[in-house]
Amino acid sequence: MEQISLDKKTGERQALYQERAFSNIDQAIETIKKLQNGELPKIELNENEITELLTFESELCSDFEKIYKISANSIDFYLDYFTTEDGQRMLESETGLDVKGKSVTEIKKIFAENSSLLTQLPDKKRILLSGDSQKHNQNTLHQSLLESIDFNGELKIENLTVPERMTLLVDPQKAAEKITGLREMKQKFKKISKDVQESMAGQSGNIESAKKEVLKIYQRRINIMISNLFPYALVTKDKSDTAGIESLTPEEKKLMASFSGLLNPDKNRSRLDKLMYGATEEYNEWGWRDQIYQEILVHADNLARIGEEEELSKEKNVRAKGLDPEKIFRKGVASPQRKILGDELLDHYGLLSSDPAENFDPSRTGRAPDGKYQFVPRPNRQYMAFIGKWGTLLDPEKEYYSIASTILALVHEIEGHALQSENKELIPLDYYKKIDSDSRADVLADGGAMLIQDKVSQNAFGYRTIPHPHYIRAMKRKLEGGNYLDCIKSFYDSQTARKKELLKNGKIDIENFYKEIKDDLGLAINRSERLFGTGISLDSESRFLSSSHDTVYAEQFILSDKLRDTPLESLLHFGSASLSDTITLIRFGFLDLNKIRHPDLYALKIWEREKHKYLLEESA
Repeated sequence: MEQISLDKKTGERQALYQERAFSNIDQAIETIKKLQNGELPKIELNENEITELLTFESELCSDFEKIYKISANSIDFYLDYFTTEDGQRMLESETGLDVKGKSVTEIKKIFAENSSLLTQLPDKKRILLSGDSQKHNQNTLHQSLLESIDFNGELKIENLTVPERMTLLVDPQKAAEKITGLREMKQKFKKISKDVQESMAGQSGNIESAKKEVLKIYQRRINIMISNLFPYALVTKDKSDTAGIESLTPEEKKLMASFSGLLNPDKNRSRLDKLMYGATEEYNEWGWRDQIYQEILVHADNLARIGEEEELSKEKNVRAKGLDPEKIFRKGVASPQRKILGDELLDHYGLLSSDPAENFDPSRTGRAPDGKYQFVPRPNRQYMAFIGKWGTLLDPEKEYYSIASTILALVHEIEGHALQSENKELIPLDYYKKIDSDSRADVLADGGAMLIQDKVSQNAFGYRTIPHPHYIRAMKRKLEGGNYLDCIKSFYDSQTARKKELLKNGKIDIENFYKEIKDDLGLAINRSERLFGTGISLDSESRFLSSSHDTVYAEQFILSDKLRDTPLESLLHFGSASLSDTITLIRFGFLDLNKIRHPDLYALKIWEREKHKYLLEESA
């Protein structure tokens, strides 16, 4: 039973995992309010101490950045695709591998034995091969699931087969180098912490406290980065199991030897997830601390109610704006059009790079040469996303968006996340200037991006954008022992509960019902796969979550509602540190909330120029 660890200095029992961010949101906000109004004193450093601290931190960052910049990547292949003529033809043309007549099991062995050939393909070819296999998998699964839906809208999964996904490590030598560097740095920073304690005897307690707090930021990040490399050891173990230990390179063997727990991947990915995101105070029936709060499930139900109300009134609200819902929600905006609008939005904020998008290289370790941001279409993307470490907004080259989803995605990623990335520059610590935000900052970061998205959505289209609860319900099913198909069904059931009720009561016809649930099912397929992180089989029925990150979609809604239109809304537009680290930055005077740059909702000006194309005929 996982309960406690022992404090080496005091011998006292202490919790093995910190509490999840959600559990202390109110307490953290109250602490920040008191720091802002002077009820709690800030820790004052004189000029010499500030100089000393910044020099100390700069040296830490210089060492840390070398390891941080080592970039290791993996790539997924969905093996059923290579049993088809199209998949076999493409594989042979790109690699020379002939898998005609082979079973999925045999193809997996061939892939494992030829992993170097596959992973060393030119970047675009490798991504295209992976992306086509993924698209085939999603389309095939989508069609099979659609055909299994009965006349009442119930999804039947009993006779369907879970797809097989294989992950290959693109650069094992970098992964091995990174884990070695992180482990050495962890020991080095531990020694520095001890030296700080000893060297500050008799000096100001403030500078000692400041140095220790800065060290904690780095030490927490090192632990997160080590945890994030565990899946790479898992996929290497899978290669070894498939093709034999002799198929591994020396670097792959070194990577595997760097981690214990490879024989029980689900359990140990869950354990590492709790080290990153925290755990609840509640224990489940198997003696493990839960990864998600039962209270989150209550909030999920509340979000479902609000979301259903918004969904029912969405078309009416769009019409009230003089807009044609058919035009607003039709998927007719291609990636080149989105790039024009995205570049304009970046340029408005002075963030657009002069470096062409074609020059983007995913192996690079920072932004474009001019330090600014790029809008980069990519063939393997499923959705638009801002990636801070590259300063890029990656866009799905092959996908079409509606004008509503185009505007709102650009708002979320640029006026939300890109500006948050810029606001990091206000912090004098090199960590915030040179290192991408860690995962525990996501509650604030996503809260800010969703807040701006919601404001634009209400103003432009007349409806709110509410984070859906379906992912949390799929999480719950995973924790009950569900496989990938079970989680898809749980996600889908949550999405369509209201629509099935309308169908049952004759308030929607079967044709329109099927039209609506087709997109719902595609989202369920895509999102549920996140519950089975890298190195975890899609047919796993373990009662563990490999990633509980996406509870942030519910948590950020709760947080942004608390901070919306208050003096503390600036926290959401900073969004580059966890609540606890944000408190530390404010205490030491490194973060002034009054200097945070807020978005000016320029996307609304773009929309005003574009909206004449989407008016109702009587309004045109």
